[in-house]
Amino acid sequence: MARRPASETGNTHAQLRDISFRLFGQAGYEGVSLVAIAREARLTKSALYGHFASKGELYADCMRQLVALFDAHVLALARAADDPLTRILLLFKGLQNLSVDSRVADGVGGYWLKPSSEGIAQARDVLTAFEREAREQASRIFIEAQQAGQLKQSAPPEEVAQAFIAIMEAVVLPLGDRDTHAQARLVGVLAKIFFEAYAPDEATRVSAMQTLAALD
Repeated sequence: MARRPASETGNTHAQLRDISFRLFGQAGYEGVSLVAIAREARLTKSALYGHFASKGELYADCMRQLVALFDAHVLALARAADDPLTRILLLFKGLQNLSVDSRVADGVGGYWLKPSSEGIAQARDVLTAFEREAREQASRIFIEAQQAGQLKQSAPPEEVAQAFIAIMEAVVLPLGDRDTHAQARLVGVLAKIFFEAYAPDEATRVSAMQTLAALD
């Protein structure tokens, strides 16, 4: 049998990853079989094993895709700014961008389901490591904003960071059942609540909300 061109093999691998990401996101690890994935990817189950050694390995790859989306849209966007207040604004703007990304619009809540299977340990480690790093990055941003006088000293950075990560995940969990643009507007409301609570003065609050609106 003739060897398939490398470009065709690469396209098949990318398609397999896309399909798996969507199906696991909608139904979770235990809600999707390798047979179902192979069928939608138009592969035999044995051909699928030529790309990934196990279902757990494929699921871990999908989890890495998920955290890469969180990082690219939210954290990397914030890291690119110099001013602490701008970084906070970009955290919220990035969350709005994430909520309308077509790759999460079909639903990714399945990645937070906790199956009884032991096959997801690698994937859980990926998510746990990301959540830890995301909390640390967000906490540093809030600390720097306090030091610059752009955030109230009463705002506990670690707790605020923890709350932001929880919000970040909660915003995308209902996607698939909710309008993505409605979720993006919800993020704007959450940003308003945040600055009403933690802006050191009215001028900072107003400026922050005007800047966030200008980013749209």
